[in-house]
Amino acid sequence: MDEMTREIAALVEKHRVTWALFPEQHVDHETREIVKVGFEIDLMGTHDDPAKPPLPGCDECREVYRALLRIAEWSVPTEHRDSIYDLGFFDGKLRQRPATFSRQDVQLTLRILHRQGYQRPVDDCERRCLRDIEARLRSAGARKVSG
Repeated sequence: MDEMTREIAALVEKHRVTWALFPEQHVDHETREIVKVGFEIDLMGTHDDPAKPPLPGCDECREVYRALLRIAEWSVPTEHRDSIYDLGFFDGKLRQRPATFSRQDVQLTLRILHRQGYQRPVDDCERRCLRDIEARLRSAGARKVSG
């Protein structure tokens, strides 16, 4: 494991990072069909001090978000591909998911989309990007949970 992966793994452990996968969808206005056009990966992490209850938008939530952003930036492929990666913004909300035993999580959304022709169906490039990102997240110790 290289130094950067160790640093990311430490953040994953500190904030107990998990992720959930969802399809990115679009409604074709002509056919009214739902088209899967990409993927959404929701990275979730929590305060590292469970004695302090999280408060929406608090300083520690911002710290968790910065860690999630660093993890997301590390996980995306660096070479030019026909896909792009959209990283969501900090909205200050806390979320609870049954898969994480209803703990209060900060979330960062990472979307994998077509670089051109957003409304096209998912293709091999997007699937490859998803596999690569998931492999990196796993290598740092993050675990996949159901949405």
